[in-house]
This record gives sequence, C-alpha cells and structure tokens, in this order.
Amino acid sequence: MTDIMRGYYDASYPPDIYGPPIPPPPNATGATAGTPGTWTPAGCVVPSGLAQTIAWAVVASPATAWTVGQNVVCTDASAISWNGTAWVAGAAPLAEEAAAESQLSTEPPAEPGGGGTVAPNGRKRKPTV
Repeated sequence: MTDIMRGYYDASYPPDIYGPPIPPPPNATGATAGTPGTWTPAGCVVPSGLAQTIAWAVVASPATAWTVGQNVVCTDASAISWNGTAWVAGAAPLAEEAAAESQLSTEPPAEPGGGGTVAPNGRKRKPTV
C-alpha cells in the first residue's frame, strides 16, 4: 500500500504552488495633511488611534501646524491632526475657533451700566460719587 501512496500529496496544493509567502505590509511611518489626509507608505498598516500614532513615531507632512480642517483618519474612525509639535485628537481647528480661543479673557465681562467694583468676597461694591 505504501507503493501506491508514494507521490501522493496530502493537502489541496503544495505550499510552493503560489510562490513565496507575501510579507505583511509595513506600519505607517508618515502622514500627509489633507481633508482627510493619507498615510504613508501606500498600502501600510494604519494606526488604530492617537496613542498608536504617537507610539509608532509617525512623521507629519508638512511638519508645520496643519491648516483648517486637515486631518488623517485612524482605523478606529477617529480623526487626528498635527499642531506643529505633537499629534492631537480631531481635525485642525477652524480659523474662527482658533481666533476665539486666542481672545479668551480671564477678566469678568463688563456689566451694563458700569460703575462699582468687585470686593474680595465676590460682592459688588457700590460706586462712589
């Protein structure tokens, strides 16, 4: 019986019928700004989120802060962007939002009618005449 079975291959196809195995794609090494942007190199494994992008040391292109709305999308469907020094969650801020944030004041708003000051206990003092 062993003579009959000689040369018989036990699986569907021999392992080398399709050629050598294909290596897995590389991890992303770069990200190019866009709406949405792209990961590089082409066909790479995309990071799962902000933490993995940082862990893989992905390089942003351009290296300056990305402009309004530019981002790349991770496999968890989150958008991340480059602020010029670090990866941050979300798309690059809209111009109006960035301007509003830079104009935020720590001073309390002026009250209509003016007059008076605020005492250390938080109560309003009456204006002096």
